[in-house]
Amino acid sequence: MTEQQSKIVKTFADCNMNVQATANLMCYHRNTIIYHLQKVKKETGLDPMNFYDLVKLLNLGV
Repeated sequence: MTEQQSKIVKTFADCNMNVQATANLMCYHRNTIIYHLQKVKKETGLDPMNFYDLVKLLNLGV
């Protein structure tokens, strides 16, 4: 996972899993956030849009 994707996952968690709030905070389009979250899912097998997988990612030190 890239550093950018790691920051997106952390910010996504800080924004209570709200894609639009994450996009606004990071100055990205919401589709960009979704794209990177899907790439994280493909690379790690953990879906950051699923609460339990997001917790696992955060515990792994994303």
